[in-house]
Amino acid sequence: MIITPHQEFFNICRDIAIKLIGEENVYDFLPPKGAKYPFIYIGSQQHVEDTWKNKDAIYPTIYQDIYIYNDNPLKRGSTSKLAMDFVSILRTINTTNIASLNPNYDYHFNEITFNLRPDNTAEVPLMQAHIYIELKAY
Repeated sequence: MIITPHQEFFNICRDIAIKLIGEENVYDFLPPKGAKYPFIYIGSQQHVEDTWKNKDAIYPTIYQDIYIYNDNPLKRGSTSKLAMDFVSILRTINTTNIASLNPNYDYHFNEITFNLRPDNTAEVPLMQAHIYIELKAY
């Protein structure tokens, strides 16, 4: 079965998150009430194909949001470290021992943006790290 570049990249992000904090703390949807912190939410993804065509080849630009939540706004340091660990592993796609990081596509990062901020949208104040990834798949 051929997997699309954006699905493969989602799988890579999920595997990195699992390696960092365990499968029970990784979600591809907003977790239920009572979820343990910290957790990683693999958020929205956008797949934009180039306007030019090369036979049947697909060379998309992929945009991916990753969110890391911690249960206390005073946990800025540990939340930031978890986010930076995620990004560090992500940058080693072809050199790590995580099985899914031997991709079928070549990924070239255009931009990785990291934003750390308090989040007051829940019943208790949280610390949120938002990682925004823009990359090209070949």
